Amino acid sequence: MPPKRTAEELHALSHPRSKRSYKETNWAIKKLDSEPLLRSDIQWQVLDDIFADRSFRFTAPVDQNSDPIYLNFDQLYLEAILSSTKTTQNIRQKLISNPQFAINYCKLCLLVNVGRVNTTLAFYPNMRTALRTYHPVPSLQTEETSQKEMSDAPRIKGMLKGAMLDHEVSNPPTTLKDVARKSASGQIVRGPPTTIIEAIFLVFNEAGWISEKYFPDGFDL
Repeated sequence: MPPKRTAEELHALSHPRSKRSYKETNWAIKKLDSEPLLRSDIQWQVLDDIFADRSFRFTAPVDQNSDPIYLNFDQLYLEAILSSTKTTQNIRQKLISNPQFAINYCKLCLLVNVGRVNTTLAFYPNMRTALRTYHPVPSLQTEETSQKEMSDAPRIKGMLKGAMLDHEVSNPPTTLKDVARKSASGQIVRGPPTTIIEAIFLVFNEAGWISEKYFPDGFDL
């Protein structure tokens, strides 16, 4: 006899990516070439509230023998970007030295992270190609560095994918269950089992299942 499946596994089989398939085709911003991404397009106020929030504290990835360090979301997200193996030295230095650029860049990265901005968009005119359309983002390109260094979504996504903890480099998580198993394994004494960036990627990869399991009917993550 085949092994019994859990309720979650049966649900996943009977509702394969039920809401995610809709999300993938309708969630990403679609604009004609050279049209700007306006505040309403990127939900600027929501972004600003997230990065300005000081009511939550997150445990930073630290050496297991060190005392825990607690960060706000904006600090944790920036730290993940700085630690990415795909972040260039040029961008890393400007993120450290220019706080306004850092917050603008992090907000744009989060839009890519959740899939609101897909990999067909560029944010600097010279980055336009046959496969990428150019779209300024006035509310996030508020100073010279932001105007020149936003590059394009494919590079940003590649950089985000390089944001992994040391133990993930050879065995990155592919599902939220992988992260949960790592957290419960006892191998991690303090700190998170994955980066905030990878956690967000995984949450939105499984958005349909999460919406149906944890949120009221009709709510679509």
